[in-house]
Amino acid sequence: MSEASSAAETGRSPAHRNRLALTLAAVSILALGAWLADRLTHIYVTDARISATMVALSARVPGWVREVPVEEGAEVTEGAALLQLDDEMAALIHAGLLQKVEALEAEHESLSRQRTMAERQTASRHAGQAAELRAAEAKAQAYAHDLEQAEAAYHRGEQLLAKGSLSPQAFEQLESRYLQARDQHAAAEAAVGAESSALEEESAGRDRVAILQAELEALEGRLAEARLEAAQAAVRLRDHQLHAPSSGIVDEIFVDPGEYVAPGQRLAMFHDPKKLWISANIKETDVAKLALGKKAEVLVDAFPNAPLEATLSRIGSAATSQFALLPNPNPSGNFTKITQRIEVRFELPETSLALKPGMMVELKIAE
Repeated sequence: MSEASSAAETGRSPAHRNRLALTLAAVSILALGAWLADRLTHIYVTDARISATMVALSARVPGWVREVPVEEGAEVTEGAALLQLDDEMAALIHAGLLQKVEALEAEHESLSRQRTMAERQTASRHAGQAAELRAAEAKAQAYAHDLEQAEAAYHRGEQLLAKGSLSPQAFEQLESRYLQARDQHAAAEAAVGAESSALEEESAGRDRVAILQAELEALEGRLAEARLEAAQAAVRLRDHQLHAPSSGIVDEIFVDPGEYVAPGQRLAMFHDPKKLWISANIKETDVAKLALGKKAEVLVDAFPNAPLEATLSRIGSAATSQFALLPNPNPSGNFTKITQRIEVRFELPETSLALKPGMMVELKIAE
């Protein structure tokens, strides 16, 4: 290279460098301005998390763990068996109560048939006896009418005999007829009395039906109690098996076969992967800028190239500090003001991303 060319190149270099520096400075200023504008018009949250309802499953009865048919991380359907406690004694108790119920049901059936038969027999005999009583009463009434006529004829015959207007032979016939009618009426009245007594005896059969009915009602009470005991035993038997409350994932199992568990002891953790949301703590100074239904851009740390859009569905009713286990009452009078946080919830859209509870996400919310 000639000296002239070197001098020319050297002469252009400072200007070129100045233009490059000015360009870079302008770009930086524009980028800074855009960043500042974005920060001033949006709320950023960098410590939000994917949340889910983590269910701690426990048993309602004590016992030895006999089997754990699932593994941690397994996807299960609603009602799937997660853990089996030894249920031999509970099964025996349940079987015994079922036999008791069956015996009482058989006794109830037998007693019910006896009552039905007694009702039919009593009704039939009562109807027949009542008919015989009505017939006897009708016959006695007819004989009473004959007796009334025969007695009237007899008294007229006495008067005529005394006057000599009636022969002794004719009077004897009237007297014989009267005596016969009186005997027939007396016999008919006796028959009415006998039929009435028989009908009363048939009424005593109704008392037998009432006694059977009372025994049946008492037996029904015992049967209902036995069925209730059997149902309770069935529930206790089912309680020896832990089931999935819904379709989901078994996150962790805390016991192994052979261990003894107590009622209420935590046995497994479970969550439904279809019911996830974003939980974030927003500065109290930004809460006034939020409203239900507001959209937020979501960037999951595990999937940085797959942004999502979430919808604000809940704004907490109290600051997170109110739920601290050890609140600070500040009795000394010294006070340092700290911006409080309000928990909010964003609903996630349907996505094919393998989101898991606890994953970190970043939120960008337009003011």
